[in-house]
Amino acid sequence: TQHTSHRNPNSVLRIVLISLLMSSSKSATKRECTNSPIKKRPKEILGLSTEELDDAILRAVKQALTEQQQHFDKAVQAAVKGAVDNLVIPQLTDLKCQVKQANESVSSLARDVEELGKSSQKANSRFDSLHATVRAQNQDIRDHDRQIASLSARLTEMEDRNRRSNLRLVGLPESEEGSDPIGFLKKFLPLWIPSLAGREIKIERAHRLYNRRETEASRSRTFIFKLLDYGDRQAILKGAREAYPVKHKERILSFYPDFSNETMIGLRPFLVYTAELKLTHQGQPLVFKTPQEAEKFLDSKEVPGTPLMKPSATASMTGHQRNLWEDDAQEMTA
Repeated sequence: TQHTSHRNPNSVLRIVLISLLMSSSKSATKRECTNSPIKKRPKEILGLSTEELDDAILRAVKQALTEQQQHFDKAVQAAVKGAVDNLVIPQLTDLKCQVKQANESVSSLARDVEELGKSSQKANSRFDSLHATVRAQNQDIRDHDRQIASLSARLTEMEDRNRRSNLRLVGLPESEEGSDPIGFLKKFLPLWIPSLAGREIKIERAHRLYNRRETEASRSRTFIFKLLDYGDRQAILKGAREAYPVKHKERILSFYPDFSNETMIGLRPFLVYTAELKLTHQGQPLVFKTPQEAEKFLDSKEVPGTPLMKPSATASMTGHQRNLWEDDAQEMTA
């Protein structure tokens, strides 16, 4: 068996089959000589019966098949191993590298996402803190606005109280008062307002207001004076209303209380201005004080209206009160 193990299993089968055929042919042709001492010698020499010989042959065949199966298994294993080593293992190695790279990329992305999450949490916390700070600042701003409005109202009230004894004189020609404005007022106030005759008017100071619009040199600046007695102020305003129109050298004079700029801006929407109708007839501008005058003119085609004067004089006649209030507001801001 040790010698036949190195042979080809097919050759072993051939030898066994040939030996079987030879034994069967010999038994058929020389059956008559089976009892010969010479023919009995191989059996005697081998010392094996037919069953034993068949059993030996069967064992030999089984062993040959087993060896063939083992050889085949080894060949198959070698082929499979070679195929795996040549094809599968490189692909698996490449796949492992790709999976490793993918895992590293995923790990890097996971770290980035974690860092982004932390940054987002920090940003949210900062935003919440900033939002709370902004709310507090907005509340502070609203409180400050209320305080500023309250202080501004108080300041305006104090300024108006400080101006209670002041009066504004509008329409007085420029430099008419000379170098002694207080003496000028004491002299002409009783002449302008008859109700002040015999009354001693105490004036603390008097001066002109600065006019920003230097181009309007023809317009006289507002004359302001401060009285020591509030009763004198009221008497002058009342007497001016009763003696209207108050004139000085054919110029209409107007007396107004002195208010702060904020108060004047607040009073402006409530002021009532005298409406005058302006018409131009044959190149000549006309002014009508009442609608009846305009209707009479249209009916008669006459010219009863008053022709417009120069712009400087027109300012004192048309929209007179409006211009005065606007001028006073600008002068006070100076």
